[in-house]
Amino acid sequence: MDSLIKGALIANVASLGFHWIYDASYIKTIAQKEAILFKPQNPVHYQNAKEAYLGYADLEVGALSMQGNVLKWLYDALNENPNFNQADYRALLFEKLKPGGQYVGYVESYANKMISKTILNTFNIDVSSYPKDDDHLIGLMPYFVFKAYGKKKEEAFELVKLFSENTDYLRLFEMFDHLFDALKHNHSLQEALKKSIAYAPSTLSPLLKSGIQLSDTAAFVKQYHLVACSIYEAIPIVYHLAYHAKSYEQAIYDNMLIGGNLSDRGAVLGAILSALYPVNERWIKKANLKPL
Repeated sequence: MDSLIKGALIANVASLGFHWIYDASYIKTIAQKEAILFKPQNPVHYQNAKEAYLGYADLEVGALSMQGNVLKWLYDALNENPNFNQADYRALLFEKLKPGGQYVGYVESYANKMISKTILNTFNIDVSSYPKDDDHLIGLMPYFVFKAYGKKKEEAFELVKLFSENTDYLRLFEMFDHLFDALKHNHSLQEALKKSIAYAPSTLSPLLKSGIQLSDTAAFVKQYHLVACSIYEAIPIVYHLAYHAKSYEQAIYDNMLIGGNLSDRGAVLGAILSALYPVNERWIKKANLKPL
């Protein structure tokens, strides 16, 4: 498995136990009493936290979030079909996520819209097209898979357009390309992150710059209200944590203490960090990743 994909998936697995608990204070309190990584979701925690959504109940350690699964399915699909396109992507997600399918877990709204429209179309029921304006981290999963296979970012963006026409995704792909390229040319992670911000979407540049300047994670998150699942709130956290990281494991743990979209944000952070930091063998065993 490509190290970039492995780094993303292991972080996704490690973080699922508290995914969508938005009460950072509660997570920090629990962290003082028990391990918070590589845990199944405990309904008690979701009941006791001030704000939380239990989306992956009854899943054992080793399970991925929906977006983590999409990353894994895509990686496997491109291995089998190098010419994989948007139509293939739609068919893949429909087959995996449709009602009665093998997937167990929360199905996010953008996927539910696509599935519903596909089902109605099979009965020749005309439905208006849903707006393709999603801004979740799901739009980054095709990039990391295509990057792992040495394919162009423009090809990845064609898959993104199944759910979003937002060209900020393409700008993010360019930003990540420059980040990974700088790391290949022996720049430090901090230098690479700084250089790559020049290619970021204009709406994100100020936040990314602030994130690398501020070392206090809680203050950074609070100042800019970074709690939601969109790229505009998640990517600044990823860059902040990556810039101040001392290791892959420490950064993934620090991500947990923020709360919110832990597994999906963790996957993006894990993908970036894996370019510099090898994942601890103990974590690889804990993640119990099945062969792709």
